[in-house]
Order: sequence, then C-alpha cells, then structure tokens
Amino acid sequence: MSGSAHEQIVTLRKGTRALIRPIRAEDKEALADGLARLSSESRYRRFLRPVTSLNERELKYLTEIDYTNHYAWVAMAVDEPGEPGLGVARYIRDPLDPEVAEAAVAVVDDHQGQGLGTMLLRVLVAAARENGIHTFRGWVL
Repeated sequence: MSGSAHEQIVTLRKGTRALIRPIRAEDKEALADGLARLSSESRYRRFLRPVTSLNERELKYLTEIDYTNHYAWVAMAVDEPGEPGLGVARYIRDPLDPEVAEAAVAVVDDHQGQGLGTMLLRVLVAAARENGIHTFRGWVL
C-alpha cells in the first residue's frame, strides 16, 4: 500500500512542495519530529489532551497500520533537507460500526492555512471509501 502509485507531489499556497503518501513503519522518527513542531495548542487540538511526545508503543500504533481499518497519509516537505513531515491525516474504523471511522488531521503550525489539511483530508476520504467507510466522526475544539 505504500507504493509510488499512491504518492503525489502537491504545491501549497506559499509554494512549498509536499509529497503526500501513505504512512510507513519507518516514519516513526518523522512523526515524532512533526509532533515536536506542533505548538502545544495544536497538539492539544489533535489529541484532545496535553501531549509533549509519543512513546515507542504509540509510535508503533500510529505507523504500523493495516491500510484498511487504520489508514494514515503523511505529507513530507520534498525540498527541505531530510524531508520533514508537514502533516498527517488518519482514520481508524469503529469496530462496532464498520462503515464509520474516527478521523483526525494535523498540520505543523508554520504550514497551516496553506491548503495541506484539505488535501490530506481528500486523500483520506478516497481511501476510506475504497475500504467501505461512509462516515467520518471527529472531535473539534
């Protein structure tokens, strides 16, 4: 599922180019680094609780996914050294209602307002539909 057929390069409103692709198990460090680039307010809005870092178990849960019941897309800055993560969108299917999933999107603060969250949500919706999910549920603060 992490093949190049599912990858796309997009240009954000301020000209940053980002590679959008399914998350991979080897993205643990990039995910942790991206979390560190979020303000405390953005981290709270994403996790609905104060979060300063993710432990190994959490990083494994968020990156080693099945691409059916748990799917995530990442956006990586292609023109910056090390291709840092810019954002992530994910869904996790509700085990009691298989046509429903909880969804979340987070974009690092310095790239918010450039359309990346919308782009990530669009590819997430397409993946959800392919996997039989018809409704997203989420919490907004």
